[in-house]
Amino acid sequence: MKIKFLSIALMSTLFFAACSGESKEPAAEPEAPAADAAPATLAVAAATYTVDAATSSIAWKGEVAGVYGHEGTLAVASGTLDTDGSTVTGGVIEIDMTSLKANVDESFPQGKADKLQGHLGSADFFNTSEFATATFKITSANGTPLLAT
Repeated sequence: MKIKFLSIALMSTLFFAACSGESKEPAAEPEAPAADAAPATLAVAAATYTVDAATSSIAWKGEVAGVYGHEGTLAVASGTLDTDGSTVTGGVIEIDMTSLKANVDESFPQGKADKLQGHLGSADFFNTSEFATATFKITSANGTPLLAT
């Protein structure tokens, strides 16, 4: 019994001695976040941001039930995004519909590419001669935080 008591007493003493006092080793450097870690969100004040129309564009894609499709771009004429600090709450984007471009690869015959471009701008589709701009208005958002890279 004395040996058991002494063993427990010795182990307890070692445990408390190891856990008390300041560490004599220098503090370890903080670890860098893992590559697959989610980006951090920043706490920022509510603001309205102006869209940089010179460097912004809209990518579009149209498809006929998986049979074939086309894609392209549209230029942004102007815009603003409203935030409450970390989430988008509203905004307005003005789109230059006359900038409509269909991206086609080299295998697409040039005559057909021009015809597609004209067809998309015609009254059959976007009627860009009458409706030169379109407005995309954000009236609500789901609260997903903004992430910046």
